[in-house]
Amino acid sequence: MVTAEEILKNENIAVRDVADVLRKIEYIIEKGGDALHVISDFDMTITKYWVNGERNISTHSVLTKNIRLPEYVCNLFMKYYPIEISNSISIEEKTVAMVEWWEQAHKKLIDLNITEKDIAEIVAETPISFRDETSRLIRICCEGKIPLLVFSAGISDVILQILKQANLYTSNMDVISNKMHFNETTGFCDNFLPPLIHVFNKNEASIQGTNHVDSVKHRKCVILLGDSTGDLKMSHGFEKEMELTIGFLSHDVEQKIEIYKNAFDVVLLNDTSFDFVNQLISAVLE
Repeated sequence: MVTAEEILKNENIAVRDVADVLRKIEYIIEKGGDALHVISDFDMTITKYWVNGERNISTHSVLTKNIRLPEYVCNLFMKYYPIEISNSISIEEKTVAMVEWWEQAHKKLIDLNITEKDIAEIVAETPISFRDETSRLIRICCEGKIPLLVFSAGISDVILQILKQANLYTSNMDVISNKMHFNETTGFCDNFLPPLIHVFNKNEASIQGTNHVDSVKHRKCVILLGDSTGDLKMSHGFEKEMELTIGFLSHDVEQKIEIYKNAFDVVLLNDTSFDFVNQLISAVLE
């Protein structure tokens, strides 16, 4: 059982209301593994934020930063990322900007005539740094038969290749993200299937009609993992009695810490590992 003392002593954990967090943890543990499912973002959550002092590569950037492909992503990133992380721009304005960003990025990717074979080869050529203890998190969930939904604004075809090539894709896992459509005649990606998923609309609209919702309808406890306040919407559309939200904050900590503490139940700082999450899920399964 995670204690208040353990939470308060860990310099990489920030909590606004320790008593409330412990109440939620106790409830989830009491209900057990059969009542639990996990929802996680991918970029900068399952993967690290920093790699050798530079921002880690995202699933979109896996394709665009590969040396075999033109580099257009930098200009889009420089234009739209400051909008995404701004504390002064409204969600409504951010949403409009994110749709513009994703639509332009997807159009450029379509123009490159990428095939499924290209994606597999590019992923193999592009190292991705996972958050420490990721393999243990996935193993614990798999062995405990706890469904794990990877819910991402990235590209599902890339995420699946990353997970499979790292031997991290398991039978209890589903991936919901932007999905490429490959032309049956040419083999090229000629479209992205709806809905378009960006950082601020990962919600019930994106999961409607998926098999995953039905597969967890009897599981009323959720552990949600994300690195953006927009990730808090990932559990919308799921019936739940209890939810513990865990946010990862690894940049602009002084500016954002109070925002994250007010938004998430638990905030994990400085690109820390999944150790806290793994301890929690292990306690649920005991």
